[in-house]
Amino acid sequence: IAISPPLLAIFALDTSVFLPGSVTAEFQVISINTGPVALLGEWKGKEVYSAINKRPIKSSAITVGDLGLASDEQSDKKVHGGLDKAIYSYPSEHFVAWELAIGREFEPGSFGENLTTAGVSESDIRIGDWWSWGEVVLQVTKPRQPCYKLIMYSGVDDIIQHMRKNLRCGWYWKVILPGTVSAEAPMRLLVRGVGPTILESYARKVQNPINPAFFG
Repeated sequence: IAISPPLLAIFALDTSVFLPGSVTAEFQVISINTGPVALLGEWKGKEVYSAINKRPIKSSAITVGDLGLASDEQSDKKVHGGLDKAIYSYPSEHFVAWELAIGREFEPGSFGENLTTAGVSESDIRIGDWWSWGEVVLQVTKPRQPCYKLIMYSGVDDIIQHMRKNLRCGWYWKVILPGTVSAEAPMRLLVRGVGPTILESYARKVQNPINPAFFG
């Protein structure tokens, strides 16, 4: 793998975990989703504003900055967005299982994710992983822990309980190297993190033993 000069100094920090051959090394981003802050509805008598309503972009490329995707917004920045939660990914493979459990269709943006992916899941991604996405470099930071706004957005009262049980949570990224990326660019593993997988981390947070039937 050719590494551009600006990245050489970065990767020199830890060369002992470069690209082990037994892990998922590439996956696809099948939809890039952004959204503005807007009124979501009422919760316990109060108006709630959110940018969870993400929709697929129509352009062929997008600019990625330190705080996430161009034209994307967050409402309550105390708990959403920021450097360690700049971008949120969710695997499209989970949609079928959700449809069977909930009885409705799911599509890109259904979980408020910025990147809808294919070919990867929470069991493949480790906290600390560095991935290239075109000229952009991202680092995996943590699993998503949903709040009541997902209930409002989905219209499913027990969706958080379902997620805690099935562990299909998705994960957040920190932007290491900003840039502009083609909508068709794949994600490629650069450095394998030494932290737990997203699946392991979320299972610990919600105190739910991992059921291998969910992820094989």
